[in-house]
Amino acid sequence: MANYDLKNHREVCWDMALVDTADNVTLDIHKPVRKNIVMDCDRDWEIVGVNYLGLVKVGDTYRMYYRGRDKDFWRTYKNRLCVAESTDGKTFTRRTMGTHEYNGSLDNNIFHFEENRPIDNFSVFLDENPDCPADAKFKALSCCETWLPEGKKLDLLYYKSADGFNFEKVGFLPVPGVFDSYNVVLWDSVDGEYKMYIRDFHDKNGDRKMTPPKEEDLAGVYRDVRLTKSKDFVNWTKPEMIEFSDGNRDMELYTNQIFKYKRAHNMYIGLPSRYLNRPNPKVNYNYLPDWDGERTKKNATGSRIGTVFMDTGIMTSRDGFHFDRWDGAYMTPGLQRPDNWYYEDCYIAYDMAITDSDEAPGTPEISLYRPEGYNVAHSRMVRYTLRLDGFYSWHAGFSGGVVTTVPVTFEGEALEINFATSGIGSMRILICDEGGTPIEGYDSDIIWGDTLSRNVDFEKPLADLSGKVIRIRFEMKDCDLYSFKFN
Repeated sequence: MANYDLKNHREVCWDMALVDTADNVTLDIHKPVRKNIVMDCDRDWEIVGVNYLGLVKVGDTYRMYYRGRDKDFWRTYKNRLCVAESTDGKTFTRRTMGTHEYNGSLDNNIFHFEENRPIDNFSVFLDENPDCPADAKFKALSCCETWLPEGKKLDLLYYKSADGFNFEKVGFLPVPGVFDSYNVVLWDSVDGEYKMYIRDFHDKNGDRKMTPPKEEDLAGVYRDVRLTKSKDFVNWTKPEMIEFSDGNRDMELYTNQIFKYKRAHNMYIGLPSRYLNRPNPKVNYNYLPDWDGERTKKNATGSRIGTVFMDTGIMTSRDGFHFDRWDGAYMTPGLQRPDNWYYEDCYIAYDMAITDSDEAPGTPEISLYRPEGYNVAHSRMVRYTLRLDGFYSWHAGFSGGVVTTVPVTFEGEALEINFATSGIGSMRILICDEGGTPIEGYDSDIIWGDTLSRNVDFEKPLADLSGKVIRIRFEMKDCDLYSFKFN
C-alpha cells in the first residue's frame, strides 16, 4: 500500500514527509537576496507609514495593496489605503484612482479611506472559488475597534468588490478573535473551503484572552495565529490555534502571512513577523539606529517603538493547520542603517510573484517584497528573490548522501526535477519496488547541472510504472534537490 499518491502534482522538498530513510541528506533552508527598490514611497499621503503590503495577481498585472501614513498620522490617526501596479514584478507604479481627496487633490492612488474610522489593517484577496459571485470576486478584511465600558472590543469587518478598487462594507464576520494585525483568507480548491488565519492571544496555560491586553499587561500573554474555515464565507468554524511540530505555542507571531504555494497544490507556506519586546531601562540602546533621535524620544516616554525588535520566520504545512517551523530567522532587519531595527520592521508582503531572473533572463524566480523606513524615514518597497521552489531543499555534501522515499504511486510518463549540483557533484535516481530493490531499466546513471526543469532519462518507459507502488532513491553528491514532478 502506498503512503502517498503523487499523481502528477509537484512535490517541493520543503519537509521530510516523503522521506523514509536519509543517509547524510539534510533539509536545508535558502534565504532570499535583496535586489532593488521597486517603489520609492515619497508621496505626502504615504511617506512615513507604508506597511501591511498585500500582493494580488490580476490577469498579467500584479497589484500591491498597502497602508500609507502621512507625517500627521500621530495627530490624526488616519491611514490611507493605496494601490500600485506592475507588469514585471520588478518596478511598481501608483495607479491613479481619483476617488479620495488628499489636501484638496484627487491625483493620488488612494483606493479606500474612511473619515470616521482609523483603519489599521485592510487585507485584500482575489477569491478563486469558481462559485464566487462576480460582485465579491475581491474580498477584504479589516479590524474594527469599539470602545465599551469594560474595555476595547475588536471585530472583523468584511468588504467586497467586483474590481478590487471600489469596496463595499458588508458587515462583521461571526468569528471571535483580536484581529489587530494582518488577517488573511484563501480559497483552498483541494478541500473546497475558505481558510482564514487571524490574530488572537493566549495566556501561559494556553487559554484564550477574551480582550486584547494592554502592552503593560502582556507578561505571560502571547500573540498567536488561529485558523477558522468556511464553505460559504458566512458560517465559520470555531478558530483553533495552529499547531507547530516544535511544540512551542508561545513564540509571538505578529503577522502570519500564510498562503498556498501555487506550484504545489498541497503546500502552505507562512512568512510571519516574529516579535520580542525588550523594555529594559538598564539597557543602553545607543548602539542601535536612533533615527534622528526618535528611539531616544520614544524610549523616554515608554513607547515600545524603540524597544520592540522583529524579524521574519518561515513555516510550512501540508494541511494548513500543522506547521513545521524553522527556529532561525528567515529575514533579519539587516545591516544597521539609520532607519531600521525598529518596531514593525520585517513585515513581508502577503504572497509572492514569479518574475524573470536578472542574472539568467528567461528563467523564472520568486520575488518577495518588504517595506523599509517605516515610521522613521520616508518609506520604500524592496524586492528580494530566490530560486523557484527554493525555500528549502534536500541537500547532500561532497561526501555524498542517499534519500529514499516512502512507498508512492504516480501518474505520467516522465519525471521532472529541479536540482543543482556543483561542477563535480552529481545526482543519480533509481526507481525501486515497494521493498526498496532497484527495478531493472530505471537507473538514470550520473547526471549533473543546475536547472529548474529537467526530465530524467531511463532505459525503460516510466509510463509502465504509472499507478504501481514504487520508491524513489536519490543518490546525491554536493547536490540540492528542490522539487520533482511526474508528468
